[in-house]
Parts: sequence; C-alpha cells; structure tokens
Amino acid sequence: MILDRIEYQKAMEHKYSRKNIRQKVIDEVFSDATYIDMLEHGVELLNDFLSNDYYESKQVRLAQFNRDTEQTVKDIFISLFLVHGDQDYTAVVGSIVKDLKMSSTIDGVKTSAEMLAVLCETNLFDIYKDHKYDSLKFRMNYELSPQLQKFIKETKYLPPTIVEPDEVKSNYDSDGLTTKGSMILGKGNHHDEELCLDSLNLFNQVPLTLNVDLLMSFSEQKPGEFTNEDHEQQWFRFVNQSYQIYKELIQAGNEFYLYHKNCKRGRTYSQGYHVNTQGNKFRKAIIEFAEQEVVTC
Repeated sequence: MILDRIEYQKAMEHKYSRKNIRQKVIDEVFSDATYIDMLEHGVELLNDFLSNDYYESKQVRLAQFNRDTEQTVKDIFISLFLVHGDQDYTAVVGSIVKDLKMSSTIDGVKTSAEMLAVLCETNLFDIYKDHKYDSLKFRMNYELSPQLQKFIKETKYLPPTIVEPDEVKSNYDSDGLTTKGSMILGKGNHHDEELCLDSLNLFNQVPLTLNVDLLMSFSEQKPGEFTNEDHEQQWFRFVNQSYQIYKELIQAGNEFYLYHKNCKRGRTYSQGYHVNTQGNKFRKAIIEFAEQEVVTC
C-alpha cells in the first residue's frame, strides 16, 4: 500500500510539476532537424553580433556577456516556445532577460532586445507592427506539438504530497519525491548558512485531511467584484483546479502533507496554492489534522 502511494505521488508530480516543462521542450525541440538548423543559424548570427565593433557604451555592455552562445540561443528558444499567441515585444524581451545573466537589469533588457532582433533572422518568430505608429509585436512561426501543449496546460503548482516528506538535511533539498529546491523563498535569497531545518521537518511531518462535510455543504465565494473579465476567468479556473485537487486527495485516502519553507527573515510558510493552511478563510477551514485529539484544559 505504501509503495502504491509512493508511485501515485511520483505520477502526480510528473503530471503537474512545472519543473518538467523545460526538459520536455528541450527533448521535443532539439530532436527536430528544422529547429537544429535554426539553432545553428542562430549561433552564427549571435556570434557575428557579439564580434562586431560598436560605440563605446555598447562595447562595455556587451563585454560583460560571457556565456556560451549556443547555450544562450537554446535558452532563448526554449523561453520563446512558451510564449502563447501574439505578444508585445517588450513583454517577450522581459521573459528572456534572466537567460542572459547580465549584471544590470537595464543592460539585460537592452541586450535581450538586440539579441531577439538578431535571432529573428532564423525565422523562428516574427517581430512586426500592425500599423506604422503601433508598438512592436512578437509572433512565433512554429509551435509545440498538441501533446506537449496539453501537458504544459495541465501543469500547475504541485498539490500536497500524500507521502510523508523526506527529512530536510540541507538548505537545498527535497521539496517533493522527484524534485529539489531551495528551502529559502524568493529569487536570489538562497544561501548555505545556518537555517532551522528542525522546525521545517516538524511542520512537514504533520498529516492533514480535508473536511469533506464542509466541502459538500459550502462553496468558495467570489472575493468581491473583479476589475476585468480576465481576472474573473482566472479566479474560476483556480477554483475549478482546486476542486479537482480536493477530489484527487480524497480519492487517494484523504491524508496528505504540506511542505514548508522559510523566507529570508526566518518566517515559515506552507507551500501550496490550491490547498494551503495559510490561504483564505475557506481554504483554512477545509483543512484539519488527520490525527485528531480532544483538547481539554
């Protein structure tokens, strides 16, 4: 039975984890001869761009770029394949800044915009304007397979684990049966100095359950009026996903655990989006201790 729960948990992590998206895209894109040719062309274009002479401030900016050009083009291609539909050029530029690892955000934005303009010659995507005075737009000319698009669409913040988490022994350790991550929240906050891992393990080892009677008697209410239709659709999608996860947890035995992490100030936060003890009133109310006791004075 335990083995079945372990295999079930691994399957859920594989199904939902966004950490698997990048490798899936790599496996599909760079096994296709068309994209391999584009990659090679892109590397040539980028090398030419970086080797040219420019005005002094641009030379200084580009001099700090010291990444492997082939890996850079690969990273940019992967990011672009995750762009859906026609987008503002500036938004796409912002999505690849992290791939360049420049010391300054402003330098990263400028260099990203230039590199996209250069790589446009591969024909993987187009940069265009609808009208003369409109802002620049971005459109991919190729897309991922329907199967991979479906997989990406179904990924989400990982649900709670139905298997007791392994003991956390370092600041970068297991945050799932199949994944690892920093125990410190926030991009750029990770460090290897002392962290109170004992408290994280205590929180992680508390079995929880959903109050089925409450879930069957009440439904989550809208948080007031929405500012636009997109926000309303996002909220309904979030609620629908949540109820699907409630159903899966109950069918798996209705006992689960939440992972916990520290912020850079040492405060502890439960890790969960759809099911979380630190969520809104409704989400707090539906979670109980799986091992209940009568409290007496």
